[in-house]
Amino acid sequence: MQQSVEALRDECRQRCEDASDEASRQRHRIVYEHLERYWDHLFASPDDACRERTTNGLEGWWSVSKRRCRQRNGRKKLTREFRSLPAEFLLVANLENPAYVEAVLDGNLSRLAEKLAAAGRTAGSWTQWRLAQHPLNQGRLPQRLIRDDDFLTTLAMAYDDQCQQPAA
Repeated sequence: MQQSVEALRDECRQRCEDASDEASRQRHRIVYEHLERYWDHLFASPDDACRERTTNGLEGWWSVSKRRCRQRNGRKKLTREFRSLPAEFLLVANLENPAYVEAVLDGNLSRLAEKLAAAGRTAGSWTQWRLAQHPLNQGRLPQRLIRDDDFLTTLAMAYDDQCQQPAA
């Protein structure tokens, strides 16, 4: 790609000098000057850590992850699965990234248990975390309660116990 753009730049420079009419010379000069001005920003150097300048890799990884989830669960729509997973779940794939392992685990996966134990000391209880992730929806009763044969009787008794108390 870089060689093709370099050839275009050279061709525009040459035509800018050799063109017979002013309009053609002006068009080629605009392209040449634009390429010259931004040449250092068009291509990343081979040793640049940010060489990939698009999100294609990230989007490809996301697509592969969704495909695996569809195969595992057998469903086309993954909304339920993604809502049930904690946000931290997506960090698991980073363990395959050497730069992440180096930064977080000092380059050694055998220290993962030690790091998780250290994080767990200050993390609080699992129940607190779970409630923060999935707060109780108080406007909707669980299906298992609604399907109970004695649901209406239980509901009426709860109402009588709580709401029909004599005023003091």
